[in-house]
Amino acid sequence: MVGDDITSNVKTIKSIPHDLEFPVDVRVRGEIMMPKSVRKELNKEREEDGEIPFANTRNAAAGSIKLLDSREAA
Repeated sequence: MVGDDITSNVKTIKSIPHDLEFPVDVRVRGEIMMPKSVRKELNKEREEDGEIPFANTRNAAAGSIKLLDSREAA
């Protein structure tokens, strides 16, 4: 497999189904989308915590989904 295994973090996304009606072995690929309004709120929180804000929405989405603690990714 090439890439990052972010399974535990993806499971925190409410719109992703966790069960299928039949047994299957699959690998799922996709993109994570984040509204600009969410990035702005994250950046506000980051600045309040003394952290560097995300430069753009793509970096915010990628950085958030790769967090080691899946509770933070939600």
